Amino acid sequence: MGVVSGKDLAIYGVQTVSSWKIQVPGEPAEWLSSGNQGAYGRQAGIKDWRGMYTQYSVVPDYWPGDEFTLTASINESVGATGDVMVDGIRVVWDQAKAKKIRCDTFFSSNGDLTLGAAVATDAVQPWPVGSVGKAIQVAVGEAALATEDDVAEMELYLFRRNPKYSGSSTPGYYRRTVGDLDGQVKWKRWTDTPSGLYSPFDTVQIKMFTTATDDASPGYYLIKYGVLDLLDDFGADHWSEDPVGATMRASFTGFYGTLLGSIDYVAGSGAGVDVAIWPPA
Repeated sequence: MGVVSGKDLAIYGVQTVSSWKIQVPGEPAEWLSSGNQGAYGRQAGIKDWRGMYTQYSVVPDYWPGDEFTLTASINESVGATGDVMVDGIRVVWDQAKAKKIRCDTFFSSNGDLTLGAAVATDAVQPWPVGSVGKAIQVAVGEAALATEDDVAEMELYLFRRNPKYSGSSTPGYYRRTVGDLDGQVKWKRWTDTPSGLYSPFDTVQIKMFTTATDDASPGYYLIKYGVLDLLDDFGADHWSEDPVGATMRASFTGFYGTLLGSIDYVAGSGAGVDVAIWPPA
């Protein structure tokens, strides 16, 4: 036996991974009966497991609902393997702290888990994209998009409610089937004008840039539409080192009146390729 650090971690087929982890919660079968003498009985149940990984990327390698075989290594040779379905992805910008844009991917079991051999390496030279100067634009309904001032943080969370099942063809473990798409956008900004922060239940378009807005061919996510449903952390504090600000949230809606919405990633001069995330082709 030995001890290793995370310096050689990798996930097969996924670049610039900074961390990964899995959880295997126990779900034993329980019973109570007249013969139990006042105590629970438990025995082996159905295995389920889930996890996540974080990579420095503006776009994920897998989208919610995608299936793939996870090969996650702690030292390029051993770790965890198993079939999974992606539940959600979260892209995070942090302009206030000048951090690199990261993407978190959340997954759940779509088959059994093996702990042991897991060969994975990543020889790609990482070049993460910074959050500094990346903007968010918002428009009510079909109005023209306008850039939000003094944005400190942004977050895009897309997820599917993937039902799990087990049966005679999946003895001892859960599988998943693709569920409906949902999502949220959050952004935090500094401001001295409360009246311009939030108008509850407005339906909005949102564009989140992955390159500079003045780029000849900018990259961005475009979400049509979201419903503004939260104003959070608005207030003032003598002791805080931050200026006065607030966080806004919009939850995804696929419809604005009779108009069908969409979620798209446009690569532009940025990373990856264009992706029509929703509606399905």
